[in-house]
Amino acid sequence: MLTIFIMMLLISVNIYNVWACFDPTDTHSAEVLINKPSVSYNFTLFETVNGITRVNDYVYIYRSHIGDAVVIVYVEECVNGVPAIGDHASTIEYYPGIRVELLNISMEYALENKENITMELKNILAYELNWLSDIGVIKGITREDIDSIVSTIRAGFAGWNSRLIYYSDDGKWHPYYELVNNGLIHGVLVKSIGCRWEIPASLLPDQPPDYMVQHTNTSKSNSQGREVTYNDGYYVLIAAVAGLLVAIASAIALKRTYTI
Repeated sequence: MLTIFIMMLLISVNIYNVWACFDPTDTHSAEVLINKPSVSYNFTLFETVNGITRVNDYVYIYRSHIGDAVVIVYVEECVNGVPAIGDHASTIEYYPGIRVELLNISMEYALENKENITMELKNILAYELNWLSDIGVIKGITREDIDSIVSTIRAGFAGWNSRLIYYSDDGKWHPYYELVNNGLIHGVLVKSIGCRWEIPASLLPDQPPDYMVQHTNTSKSNSQGREVTYNDGYYVLIAAVAGLLVAIASAIALKRTYTI
């Protein structure tokens, strides 16, 4: 069974309740709500990509491109840029969030190997945020934002209380509970009753999304006058060839050094 925390997000729209389930998988997960004012999203693009499961209009899941993890992308209601629970007279804003949850990891292992789990989550989150930005699903997030998120995130920074959110006063990303406890934002922390929700593992695709980002160089064209486009696989090949050439050059240089 694949654990999913999104049920809390779905019921919070209509039910004001400060009690929620603690999800043990939070220990080996990382999550950020991208509530920066400049950020927007377009989840309709997911409909054209193989390897992504639509839970509903606001929640999609897929297998990570670079690790044994599930990626959950969702939309959340905010008021004045802050995650909201219950009815509010203020204008509701909507922002995208992303959660990376490592698979086949026990809570005990995660707690004993927190540093390694953190590094793995950082790598996956960095890749997936860049991918979502490159394909246009999440717009308005900069490379500086992604670097800041990744440098701040830790294993266990997941779930309603602990995920990262954007704080406009300093332009940085902080755990939600930290901002609430310090009185910097008006928010609601949920209390745990030690339960969790699950969805069938069959909803998780066997392979990562096969959509390849098209990098277009408009300054060059082929002999037919069409734009030359390259995808991620092309860049991987280029990197591999470049690495091989560097290795050969280094070997030749070392040989000459020792021969002399």
